[in-house]
Order: sequence, then structure tokens, then C-alpha cells
Amino acid sequence: MRLRFLGICSLLLVFMSCEKYGGGYIEGTVVEAETGLPYKNAVVHLVRYYHFTEDVDSVTTDNAGKYTIVFEKKRGYQYFVYAKPVEFYTDPSFYTETRIQLEEKNSVRDITMYPTGYLRIHLSKTSYSSNYVEISFTDVLYPSFFLPNHHFPFDSILPPYKIWAQRNIYFSWAQKEQGIPSPNVIMYQDTLFVNKDDTLDYYISFQ
Repeated sequence: MRLRFLGICSLLLVFMSCEKYGGGYIEGTVVEAETGLPYKNAVVHLVRYYHFTEDVDSVTTDNAGKYTIVFEKKRGYQYFVYAKPVEFYTDPSFYTETRIQLEEKNSVRDITMYPTGYLRIHLSKTSYSSNYVEISFTDVLYPSFFLPNHHFPFDSILPPYKIWAQRNIYFSWAQKEQGIPSPNVIMYQDTLFVNKDDTLDYYISFQ
């Protein structure tokens, strides 16, 4: 009787293992936050983690926002799926805020992602100096970057940067002096909001 019980337990463990590992798939729909509309041409990315993150596969959603990834789920790894705008496929830091962890080898997971808009910066320098501007975002497609600089007064309109839309974006910029440590930094903070596919014009003037 004991051997029979152990045999049944072994079969259950094998069955449970088959449910979790081996050939499987993940499928679902990427939708826009707020509207729930399908998010076409989003890149859905599947990664696995064991000491470090490895790419498994990625696909682009169709016109209905749907995606399917077929993969081999291996023991010892944690699997996660997330989405990003197609323009930022190659940058690992640009993704939806929540990575979804996969427990079973066959999963249906819908992903919500904010739409995008554009930020167009009008930059004006009013003096001859070595000052320059650095911009930082919170939860945006561009974490931080430096703006172009000259040592003389100039006015410039920069190419639009893509940012998340339909939500508040916390934004800061700093005037810094080249080669001088942080005590000379002048910080400015703001909150940005842009509608889907619209362009927000933002004006920065510094010395």
C-alpha cells in the first residue's frame, strides 16, 4: 500500500512538473491604459532570469493588439513578459512599469501600456558661459540626457522626444557649469502632461 501511495505521488509530481516546464506559449493582448483600445505595433518581450537576465524572444502585436510567443520553459529560471513601444525595442530600460511573471508554461496575459506623445524642447541660452542643461524624467522613455550646448547665446528647437501620454510625467532640468562640481547646480522641477500622439512644447531658458 505504501509503495502504491508513493507511486501515485511520483506521478502527481511528474504531472505538475509537465504543467510548469517544457514546450509552452504565452499569448494575450496589449491595450492602452485609460481607453482599453488595442495597442498595435507594441513589442512584447519575454525574458528569463537566473543570476542575470537573458532574452528569450520578442514579437510585435498585430492590428488587434494580440501577440503569441512559443518557447521552452526550463527549470531554475524565472520568466517575465513586458511590452514597450516598437521604437525602443533595443533599449532594455524602456518597458511597461510592471513585468508579469509567468508561473505556468502556458499562459494568457493581457498587458496594459500607456500611449505615447511627444515633447519638443525650445532651448535658449542668454549669455556667454560654460553652462549647460541636463534633463531628468521619472517613469519616462528617456531617463535622463544632456542638451546640446555652446559657449555663446543661442536659440534652438530640438527634435521631439517620445514620452508617455495620458498621465503625469515628473520632469526636472538642471543648469550646470562645465567642469564645476555640484554646488553650482540650479534645479527646476515641473509636471508634464501630453495627450496621445500630441506634441507638447516646453521652453527652457538658461544663462
